[in-house]
Amino acid sequence: MLKLLISLLPVFILTPAICQVSVSGIITDSSQKKLSYATIILTNKNNTYSAITDSLGFFDIKDISKGQYSLECSLVNYQKESMEINLQKDTTVSLQLIQLVRQLKDVVVSSNGRLLERYADRYIFNPENLINLQGKKTTDLLALSPGTMIKDGSLSMPARDGVKVFINNIEVFLSGKELMNYLNTIPPEQIKSIEIIPIPSSLYDAAGNVGVINIITKKNIQPGIKGGIRSDFHQTSYPGLNQSVYLNYRAKSFNIYSNLGGYYLPYKNITKSTYSYPASGTYNYNPRKQSNSCLSSNIIADYSIKKGTNAGLQYIGDFISNERTKDLENRMDFISDNQKKDSSIFTDGITTEKGNQHNLSLYFDRTYNTNNHTRIEVSLLRNTSDNKRPFSSQAQSYQAVSPKEFYQSTGFQNNNIYTGKIDQEGVTYGFRWSAGIKASFINNKSGSSFYNAIGETYHIDSSLSNTFVYKERIQAIYASISKQVKDFSFKLGLRTEFTQTRGTSYAAPQTNNNNYTNLFPTFFSSYQFKNQNSIFLSYGKRIDRPQFDYLDPFKWYINKYSYAEGNPFLRPAFSHSVEIGYSLYNNWNFKIYYSKKENGFGRIVLLNKDSLNSQRQYVENYLDYYTSGINIYKYINAADWLESILQIDLSYQKYGSINPSFREESGWSGDISSYNSIYFGKSQQIKASLNIQETLPGIYNYRRRENSLSLDFGLSYAPASKRFELGMYITDILKTSAPKFWYTVNNVQQVYRNYYDNRRLEINFIYRFGNRYIKIDNERESANEAEKARIK
Repeated sequence: MLKLLISLLPVFILTPAICQVSVSGIITDSSQKKLSYATIILTNKNNTYSAITDSLGFFDIKDISKGQYSLECSLVNYQKESMEINLQKDTTVSLQLIQLVRQLKDVVVSSNGRLLERYADRYIFNPENLINLQGKKTTDLLALSPGTMIKDGSLSMPARDGVKVFINNIEVFLSGKELMNYLNTIPPEQIKSIEIIPIPSSLYDAAGNVGVINIITKKNIQPGIKGGIRSDFHQTSYPGLNQSVYLNYRAKSFNIYSNLGGYYLPYKNITKSTYSYPASGTYNYNPRKQSNSCLSSNIIADYSIKKGTNAGLQYIGDFISNERTKDLENRMDFISDNQKKDSSIFTDGITTEKGNQHNLSLYFDRTYNTNNHTRIEVSLLRNTSDNKRPFSSQAQSYQAVSPKEFYQSTGFQNNNIYTGKIDQEGVTYGFRWSAGIKASFINNKSGSSFYNAIGETYHIDSSLSNTFVYKERIQAIYASISKQVKDFSFKLGLRTEFTQTRGTSYAAPQTNNNNYTNLFPTFFSSYQFKNQNSIFLSYGKRIDRPQFDYLDPFKWYINKYSYAEGNPFLRPAFSHSVEIGYSLYNNWNFKIYYSKKENGFGRIVLLNKDSLNSQRQYVENYLDYYTSGINIYKYINAADWLESILQIDLSYQKYGSINPSFREESGWSGDISSYNSIYFGKSQQIKASLNIQETLPGIYNYRRRENSLSLDFGLSYAPASKRFELGMYITDILKTSAPKFWYTVNNVQQVYRNYYDNRRLEINFIYRFGNRYIKIDNERESANEAEKARIK
């Protein structure tokens, strides 16, 4: 009898497993976008099972008893979908949800979904879930996003050297004010979501200690056409204009979005600096008028070949991109040991730079078997620029004034970058995986020439002229695997990059080759509590490759005593980043971060303490630095007429160098920003905004700095139809956003203060036309909606 029971034991153990099956699938919308946070309910007379889709729209329900079931899928602002399913084996399903829309006479009402979503490797900021987009620009939306700030006219993230911006997963190769001006040609109402990725996954290039912002634009929900015109008048020290027009057309299987923008924005840039030597010093004063003008376009086209198969293109380009800088005054005073001015050098010149950039990407998407997806993409980037600077120099002392000397420098740069990539993703044994390969071919050619004036004719100085050719080839193989087990999810990734470079300086003459291979692991995990709060952990490794002009060994002279040169033996720098955070009720976010960078490189200005005239600029691996800090983000919606976002960032930085000219530095730094909007009227026609950004005194990028404060105020009006909008804004009202920086190198203290004409008056006019579709204004989802679904 005992033997019989033992022999039957495996049958009793295996029978429940044999009788149990699983169901999995991906939930998408009509444009094949994968939908996260969709609730799946599987029921019959005896059992109820539930799940929530992950960031890739995937769900997986296991240990289901065989039988006939009803499967229902729901998501805020989408129609519920259901289907009958007979589960006798492991089954894969696919459902497509239809977004709730209503055509209302020229009225747009925003939905009440989640403003902020947190996934294992990113935040998603949904600007359409703000109370109102009235009076906001695209850069305003970025400033409102968690973990991003606008400092000194550029985008920034805590513990990052920079930010890369993508539009629909295609990189925008612009930076600084040029990037900000371009982004503001994109209408905020055309932005569906903003992905903030502080630590990029293995799917992104490993180049740079940077964060990533990916802007996803909308597509018309129903066939039709709509568009808009925006006109901004700017008044700083000089008047300027920023104009843009967009058009979006959608047919049954075709969608095209186009945007054309142009601007002319002049401003005054005032630079003051002091170099303090042991017994003397110099004072530099250089106010300049800088004028930026640009005509750019963005075109996105998608064609649905058949269900699950799409092809398209995206073009981002500058037809005209000009910059002109005129010296209003350029003076260097030499201070003697008794702190009196001894002599001065005056420089007067105009710098002009003309260029254009064209970036074209073609892609093909194929989704099959519900869980498998293939994407093929090829891109071409072409960038050209030419610059010219004629200038004069004159020395003056109490005894005499020297005759003016005339010079001219010219330069050019041509960049061609070709890339191709293939990505594949799927689901195997409940694990979601992705893998891909990418190849990049970078060809750069640049040159500079220096001319001396003899009479009225400029003659080239061949000893101060050069051409530099740089080629870089990168091949990458990458993969990641992720899994969601109930409320816990993780994602592991690994990227391998093979790099070959070749730089040739014709004037040196010198050619240098480099070859290296590196591995870049990434890890992300998160756990969601029953009240929808979540905790997350992220890690990533990155590489900083020297920019090509840093590798040019040519020594070019700024004047008779000062010169700059590159370093062909520069090594890549590596950074490691870790973040631990907690998201609370979808409107609080706390994050602790740590970042370490080794062998950091940059251009160093060394001043000779024994000679005021002598100055050397060169590049080397000289700096290691460590950053740790905390970032706090809070969205406040106290009433339907009041909306605020508060963000605080505090960090401790430590810098060390193997170069004895640089002493070790460490200290605290911090930023505080508060964005506040108040709406008046039954349809919120009038909006008042008050924004405050303060940078606390501390250490930033090896430099000490004073605190700075920018106080901004604005008013805007839009009628109930939202067809047009008028706005007026004043930035940096108190004119207190110009901090002082200082640091010491080679026992010479250098002090800088720059002001970029940040006090500005803006007057905006926006007009919208075409079909106006709105989402049904559902009630805001409660914090425990997903948990309630589990007990139905």
